[in-house]
This record gives sequence, structure tokens and C-alpha cells, in this order.
Amino acid sequence: MKKLITLAFIISAAAVFGACEETDLGRYCVVGFDNESGLEGVKAINAEAPECLDRICVFQASPVTTEDSEIETIQYCSKKCGSDGDCSGGDKSNCSSGFICIRIGEESEDLNSKCICECRDFLTAKDVCQNRCKTGDSDKDDACNQD
Repeated sequence: MKKLITLAFIISAAAVFGACEETDLGRYCVVGFDNESGLEGVKAINAEAPECLDRICVFQASPVTTEDSEIETIQYCSKKCGSDGDCSGGDKSNCSSGFICIRIGEESEDLNSKCICECRDFLTAKDVCQNRCKTGDSDKDDACNQD
């Protein structure tokens, strides 16, 4: 009986202390920003989004217009990161190229100079190659190493 109780305790502890890492990276959220400007590459961040685990919701507009001149947009939950590896495992249903770790600038006073996971599909070449949080990530990126 004592072994059974010990086993039940171990299973319960594993469940409570996160045997599985929970993430909502890529899940839809609302930034509260309307891209009325129609500008390509616009980015807005809500650093107090209650529907996101890390309270970070990102709005991005495509850096390049599509053939029919429509600017695509996306809104999703994000999280702080230190390298691209921290951005794996997100919901890629609206972000086919996945998420990478980007240093934030003046788009957000709360996160200025911090790094968050952003959808690669909606980033400019400058973001992908120059604004990576960890320099080694851009050094290994084929898009940044073309002659």
C-alpha cells in the first residue's frame, strides 16, 4: 500500500510541476490595433494581454504585399525568449515558417530592447538578419548568409 501511495504522489507531482511544458505561442489574441494605415511591415504589441500566458499579444502586417495588393495580418500570443530555440513548438496554423526570437524596439515601451518570439512569415529581412536576439541564430540562418 505504501508503494502505491508513493507512486500516486510521484504522478501527481509530475502533473503539478509541469511534466509537459504549456505554451500558447501562436494562438489568436487581440492586440486592439487597427491597421488603418495600410502600411507593410507594421507591428503593434499589447504587453498586457490577459488571454495570453505571458501577457504578450503581437499584431503584424506582412512585409510585402501580395499579388492582389492585400496586406495580410496576424495577431497571436507570444512570449519572451533568449534564442530561437525558445520559440519552438508554437501553433503554426497561421505562421507556416515558425517563430524566431527578435529584439523589440520602440514598438513597445514595456518590452523595448527585450526579445520575444515573432512569426517569421511577417518579418522583414532586417528583422530576420539584424534584430535576432542571439547573434548565432542569424549566423546559422540561410536567409542571412547569401552572397
